[in-house]
Amino acid sequence: MIITYKIPSGIMRINADEFFRLARKSAIRRMFKQLRQDDKAAGEYTPQIREYLEEWEQKAHDEIARLYGKQVDAETLYREVKTRYEEMQSPCYARFTRDEKVLAAARGIVRDAKSEVSYIKRGITEAQKMEKRYKEIQEDVVKILEGGRNGKQS
Repeated sequence: MIITYKIPSGIMRINADEFFRLARKSAIRRMFKQLRQDDKAAGEYTPQIREYLEEWEQKAHDEIARLYGKQVDAETLYREVKTRYEEMQSPCYARFTRDEKVLAAARGIVRDAKSEVSYIKRGITEAQKMEKRYKEIQEDVVKILEGGRNGKQS
């Protein structure tokens, strides 16, 4: 989505996909205040911006749910391969082996499973941050754009 509005020195065009994802909150608030000055653009883009942000917040929420499901599967796999590896090290179990190549391969599988769990957890954290970010930007839309058009100043 491209947001276009007038500023005193010309016209501003902003790519919302990159801007809302990467810009600092102060830059986003400044953009909203500039947009508010152009009544026509503010009236046109405010509902679109809210809808856009709600859509991206929902996408982040869906990503969190998907990753939580994936995390459960990865943690189950990790526990299983870790148990198998521990059984390979103990002479009490049928899987016991002294073959270093087999043990090294099993260690690698355990390490890979553990790193997959960590990777998924980082993805969940990132998606939660983005969901929170879009929610906060929506609050700024309400406070700055919608509040500003009703005669209120922020």
